[in-house]
Amino acid sequence: MCTKFSPDGTLFAVGLSNGMVKIFQSDGTLVYSLSDNDVLKTRLPCTSVQFIPFSISENEDKRHVLLAVYASGFVKFWHYPSSKCLQTISENPPKQCLCSSFSAMGDRLAVGGADPAINIYDTQTKELIRALEPSDSRDVMNGHRFRVFSVRYHPTDQHMIISGGWDDTVQFWDDRVKHAVRHIYGPHICGDAMDIDPVHNHVITGSWRRNNVLQIWDIDSGSKIKDVPQDALHKCMVSHAGEWLLGYRINKFIQVH
Repeated sequence: MCTKFSPDGTLFAVGLSNGMVKIFQSDGTLVYSLSDNDVLKTRLPCTSVQFIPFSISENEDKRHVLLAVYASGFVKFWHYPSSKCLQTISENPPKQCLCSSFSAMGDRLAVGGADPAINIYDTQTKELIRALEPSDSRDVMNGHRFRVFSVRYHPTDQHMIISGGWDDTVQFWDDRVKHAVRHIYGPHICGDAMDIDPVHNHVITGSWRRNNVLQIWDIDSGSKIKDVPQDALHKCMVSHAGEWLLGYRINKFIQVH
């Protein structure tokens, strides 16, 4: 269902459709399996995994914590060397959690899912800071109207978030403000098919449709830079150095541009 490499590239985590999370070494050796009573009872998919960002100045314990979010509505922080769940957040009101992203410093967490709201949590206290959501006006598109399938904190802007989903928009948020500050219209995102290229300050989107699937947008102006010919994508991401663009198709092929 989802996968993510650790910041140092030595491990990668895989979330499965039964809720289990497996952690492998980069050579493919399985080293940890994560589950608890909540996971075994609900047996709903793990939809997003994230290693908590860390810097060389932070303590060793923080380098061994994995976030996993679930279609059951649970948000769990795992100490993966011991396979212990450190803390669980239950979305309130309950909803399917479908995507997540840490801020660059790792102090805030954004979680999106089956309703239009994106919840922002303090990663130290695990308390809800605010919900990012649209206004009641139907004349202003300042938030999502349907499910949110992808959310990203900007790698260098501490407060910028982008998100996408079924309503054919990419919303730009300041996490200190309740409503979106602007949006791009066009991408129909049905999976974790969006990423930010901090080198060129671009947004990459992958849409679930026949034509104009993979698109690159300028963050500052919101204008489309180009369409990349491609089949319908479930996921897409850009390399840290901005040199590679990867797309995962539903036929299980991975393509690199």
